[in-house]
Amino acid sequence: MNDENESNVIQLIHAAEPAPETGPKAGLNIHNPCSHVANAQRIVKHFGDQLLYVQGIGWHVWESPWKYDELGARKLVHELGRIISAEAAAMGPWVAAATSKTNREEREAAMLARFKWASQSESAPCVEMSLQCAMPYLACKAEELDANPMLLGVGNGVVDLETGEHREHRQADRMTKVAGCNYDPTAKAPTWEKFVSEVFNGDEELAGYT
Repeated sequence: MNDENESNVIQLIHAAEPAPETGPKAGLNIHNPCSHVANAQRIVKHFGDQLLYVQGIGWHVWESPWKYDELGARKLVHELGRIISAEAAAMGPWVAAATSKTNREEREAAMLARFKWASQSESAPCVEMSLQCAMPYLACKAEELDANPMLLGVGNGVVDLETGEHREHRQADRMTKVAGCNYDPTAKAPTWEKFVSEVFNGDEELAGYT
């Protein structure tokens, strides 16, 4: 490696955010870490709990609950360049541990290739291809959305209509529809209570089953 290339690598290492993984694969189960499929795995790893691809509809982003948001999905994937730069920077110790000149040159080339792929991954075509490759890992069918009739989405969470429990939204619920109000356990419903009382002729015990 000549002095100019070495200087460029050092600058890139200092500019990149450190990553926990080291070595050429950075924890990816893939043959080539500089590929769209590798980027798909990165999307799953870093954003898998924030992205959902609904077949026939498109990308949804987790906003508690899920929201259809094609632009939001792409905004998340714009982070790929930073993530891959961090992977490349984390390869420094792996390069330094080379056992021979040839081995070191090979490892330096791999690290430089990773930095190059980080830049390429910020291009619009690469963002689109990476998202397409991630679809199989993050896909669900449209009928899986809002599929549980006993869960009522509200502004401040979910109400389980079977148990009466109020809890937070969860990605696994795959809920997209929310009532236009918050759940308030202390709220009163005088109109409804009056109607029930009239229907049951003032029988409070019987009305309690409603």
